[in-house]
Amino acid sequence: MRYEGDMEILSNLLRKGALVRAMDVRHYEYKTVIVGCPGGVACVSSAGCGAVLHDYGLAPAFDIAVGLSAGLPWLACFLSGQRDHWDIYWKEAATRAWISRWRYLTGKPIADNRYGCSVLRGETGREPIDNAAILRAHTQLYAGATCARTGKSILFDAKKAAPDVVRAVRAAMAMPMRGEAVAVGDDMCLDSAGALTFGVRQVVERFEPTDLLVLATMPELTRWSNYLERLALLPMMVGLPTSVQSAFILRYERGYEELLWLRRERPCRYLIVWPLHRVRAFENDPAVIRAAGFAARESFSTQMAQARAAVQGELELLAAE
Repeated sequence: MRYEGDMEILSNLLRKGALVRAMDVRHYEYKTVIVGCPGGVACVSSAGCGAVLHDYGLAPAFDIAVGLSAGLPWLACFLSGQRDHWDIYWKEAATRAWISRWRYLTGKPIADNRYGCSVLRGETGREPIDNAAILRAHTQLYAGATCARTGKSILFDAKKAAPDVVRAVRAAMAMPMRGEAVAVGDDMCLDSAGALTFGVRQVVERFEPTDLLVLATMPELTRWSNYLERLALLPMMVGLPTSVQSAFILRYERGYEELLWLRRERPCRYLIVWPLHRVRAFENDPAVIRAAGFAARESFSTQMAQARAAVQGELELLAAE
């Protein structure tokens, strides 16, 4: 993994986690936000980092978690305490029941997110996501989406989605095709990746964090990222409003502008974790997906261990108070 920004954020998470556990009001000195970026099964790298954060007991160290597209399922499992559910990316998500290029060639969504939601609800044999644990969690959980009417970004409270958080997952991952939009409250939602490819500016301006951890799913973000992949979206978006089509076709240009804004303005402490190797969003090889996840977990674990060593004395003093 490649780390851009302020590594002190990892130490601050350890500090805040200890303060929250001690019910010390000083934890309010830190307003911490984590963002899980879009990327299909490439989100396995973010999920690997999430597994490390879980091992350090740091779910309560985040005030707000924002899941964008396929970055939302692992964040929901992170808050529910179901660490091992991150294997969904190389198990169920790698199957043709969920992702099928043949289905795309026949004019249907390449990703069957109805099946994905049935997995999360335990209807296929996997332990269901613990919705009650997510609702109890200290951390607020927000989902991103693209408005199916205007192409503008939407950030909504995933805990308020009815009947459960899985509804928010389906909305955040709804493929940009006619008939695929998912209603959440008054909003008609399509995949977050259109209006919120990176999403950091909207997140910073809305939540005003002191510390922002962004878990990216590609080695770098440029204006030209995944250009051919974007062109392949055109046939499936026939019939959608022009503003919605533009949101998806131009999403990396907009995401790159947000990245430049973050680098230039530095509105808060931030740390972006970039994977070293790209995994295709609709990769079907479970070995490739799993290897990427474990590589990310190993790298992030090393960084967390170094951060822990740097603040060990402080944590021991807090524990003794």
